[in-house]
Amino acid sequence: MAKMKIAKLFTAILLAGVFSAVSNSACSQDKTIKIKFANGQTVNSIANITMLDVAKEINEKSKGRVAVMVYPANQLGNERDLAEGLRSGTIDMAYVSQAVMENFEPQLSLFSMPFIFTNQQHADKVVNGPIGAAIYDNLLKQKGIRVFNSWRQNFRFVYANKPILNYEGFKGLKIRVPESPTYVNTFKSIGSNPTPLPWGEVYTAMQTHVVDAFEVQSSSVATEKMYEVSNFVFKTRHIMASSLVMVNEKKWQSLPADIQQIVRAAVDAGLKTNYEKQAQTEEQDLKLFAEKGMTIVEPSPADRQKMVAAVQEMWKEGPKKINAEEVFQQIVKAGM
Repeated sequence: MAKMKIAKLFTAILLAGVFSAVSNSACSQDKTIKIKFANGQTVNSIANITMLDVAKEINEKSKGRVAVMVYPANQLGNERDLAEGLRSGTIDMAYVSQAVMENFEPQLSLFSMPFIFTNQQHADKVVNGPIGAAIYDNLLKQKGIRVFNSWRQNFRFVYANKPILNYEGFKGLKIRVPESPTYVNTFKSIGSNPTPLPWGEVYTAMQTHVVDAFEVQSSSVATEKMYEVSNFVFKTRHIMASSLVMVNEKKWQSLPADIQQIVRAAVDAGLKTNYEKQAQTEEQDLKLFAEKGMTIVEPSPADRQKMVAAVQEMWKEGPKKINAEEVFQQIVKAGM
């Protein structure tokens, strides 16, 4: 009888030890801070590869306290979905085009004003300088979305499956644009027929001739093989593309101060890496397009002047509609 009691007691002690070990393991896992970092870029894109580097840096520097999981290629929804998720808190971090984000902060539309940036340096000075910071602060206060910085995607060109050889080629052109009023108005101004579509639908839309053209930075065309559904490149450089790396503010405030420092440092390093990679891509992409048989057209000075003249009403009325004339003039002066 005594032996049975001792055996039962020993078994109870063993089980208690097992339950304790499982409980401690579960608690350890529960304490790991999980961050969902989403984007709409393809797996092999410069942006997504850089985001994977950012995630790795955070995970390693936090010594396992943080687990950042990157979800590319619209796995958690298209860019509009990701922006909504950031606002509601269902998405922790995201990389979303500035064009989509202007639906949440109207002053971001100033960055998409056609031909507003004279060169890359001008754009970088604005979007990651004091002008950009003031606009991002509006997004934080009104929508609870914190912007770390803006990652360059280079100037945008027009790609088509029908000839565009000069300014007149844009008349009546069915062209896909992002879900952005600024982009829509830009191509309306030069006589085209713009159709807003999520980026993930463009390949099929070109195949089925829902649209006959689209506009985007060259890296997206190269990585997603969009040269398979387009034959002409018209180097408009109409808008400087960029995307914002952002975090839900409640999630951000829930992070310990040292983890915030690790995250911010990793994202800042990602900004630098992205700049360096994007700076090399345009020339390489254009070489690839030529090899694939695409016709590459450089607008004449006269054609460019016509395009700039066509959007002057946007320059005048756009900033006025959102009470941002002063900010717009600051952007212009930053390039002088």
